[in-house]
Amino acid sequence: MTIRSLALLTRPAPELLHEALQAASIVCAYVAIYVALDWISFFQALPGTCLTPWNPPPAASLALLVIKGLRFAPSLFVAGVISDVMVVGCSPGMPAAVATNSIAAIGYTGVAAALRRFAHANQGFPRVANIAHFLLIVGTGTLAVATLAVTALVMINGLLPRLAYPAVLHYFIGDLTGIVGLLPAVLTIPHALVHENHIGGVCSPGLSISGFEQRSACRDVSSD
Repeated sequence: MTIRSLALLTRPAPELLHEALQAASIVCAYVAIYVALDWISFFQALPGTCLTPWNPPPAASLALLVIKGLRFAPSLFVAGVISDVMVVGCSPGMPAAVATNSIAAIGYTGVAAALRRFAHANQGFPRVANIAHFLLIVGTGTLAVATLAVTALVMINGLLPRLAYPAVLHYFIGDLTGIVGLLPAVLTIPHALVHENHIGGVCSPGLSISGFEQRSACRDVSSD
């Protein structure tokens, strides 16, 4: 028995229940956001496929794993399958849905694990080198996921072989633009909100300083 297992056994039941409910609420919120993003972005799909030129749901998946941890990795598969079933006009069949979402879940978990080494859950990518690493990791990971997923579709007769190349291209471009366009903003928002609240607290009207001193204090904090 591991140390972690012993620690779990010694923790109070109410605390474990609270954490379980919190994790369940996070998963439910993530699945809802994933399906909503998939539905909103489902336009101009490549004929014969469900692949669109802009696909933001993987950004939500990476944000979940970077911010909340890799223990939520199975949620990626669940959200993908549910979305494939629910989104109107996208019905690849259950074998295809299981195959492609398994590949996507494993692939993007690997991408998130690599991003967690230098991405800050509350600051995004603060340095130029971080941005370069981000683009390299996301680009490589997305291309690998796209290639493997489309190959799986062709092998199980879920996609015509003649559509393989345009499908990989559509998959790659859609996921890459969705991740690059959304993930940095999602990672930066918490830090921006904390910074705004800090400035607001320092510059609140309740402070016992004159109007001129208050404006000066606001400028000093903003400059920091």
